[in-house]
Amino acid sequence: KEILYGFLFGISCLIPGFSGGTMLLILGIYESFTGSIAKISKKPFEAIKELYLYGIGAVVGVILAIFTVVVCLNKFPLITASFFVGLVIATLPMVLRNIKGEKMKTGDLISYLIFFAIALVMAFGDLIGLDVINISKPNVGMIIYLFVLSTIAAATMIVPAASGMTILLVAGLYDPIMKVLNDVFMGLLAFDFSPLVNNLWILIPFTLGVIVGIIGIAKIISKLLKTKASLVWYAILALLVTSPITIYRDAWNKRVVPMMDAFKEHLVLNIILSVVFFAIGFILLTWLDKYQAKKVVDTRKKEEKIQNVA
Repeated sequence: KEILYGFLFGISCLIPGFSGGTMLLILGIYESFTGSIAKISKKPFEAIKELYLYGIGAVVGVILAIFTVVVCLNKFPLITASFFVGLVIATLPMVLRNIKGEKMKTGDLISYLIFFAIALVMAFGDLIGLDVINISKPNVGMIIYLFVLSTIAAATMIVPAASGMTILLVAGLYDPIMKVLNDVFMGLLAFDFSPLVNNLWILIPFTLGVIVGIIGIAKIISKLLKTKASLVWYAILALLVTSPITIYRDAWNKRVVPMMDAFKEHLVLNIILSVVFFAIGFILLTWLDKYQAKKVVDTRKKEEKIQNVA
């Protein structure tokens, strides 16, 4: 059961617009899972004992997601992008619930505007003279960028309704990172270690960022959610609102244009399937959200019954 839950968590962490934290909530293990992660710095052996089966499942889920997502992005760019956008749009009500009923403060507005501006700059960076994110050649600036973004993405990954992969997508790192991971795993399966060796300068800062994000920054985000929750949720809202632009522009610029003839030949089919998969993504996440909400209500009823009996 724990391996299966870890598998579902691993897959959900690699899908833009979907949150690993949301999956943990749906499975009913959010508090126990995050509690075990919080122990890693102080009680590592106890934490590993509680998490290792989840970890095995998560690794399998991540590897499966890497292979399938990369193939879909390469073969069906707009259709895959539409599925991701459906997930993102369905995430908005979850975020809005966390700020509903609270009056927007000046800090909340500033947080929203800052992250909205950052997301737009990332989305239209090619039009305003910024270089397209290129991780083909090692340099100090890119290593720092990889570390910082992976730290933020990993920290966000376990926050319900906040997608760490959306952070990478907005920052222009999702597609190149997925491609590198796919190349590395394909190489290992063929006993070819050159992709691993050639990409160590990417994998090391990225992995270190993930570790720091999950263990360290996640604690900060958890504290902010308790003390300054609205600042976090308005920042997440800004990223989610702008991410469909980034997703579609990425699919168009990097995928569709080079194979425009093939795209035009199947234009109607691409449009129809894009709409269908947008709906699938939206409906799937909406259903999961309602299912999770129902589980919360059922759990509360059971707790009330136990208290009444006591």
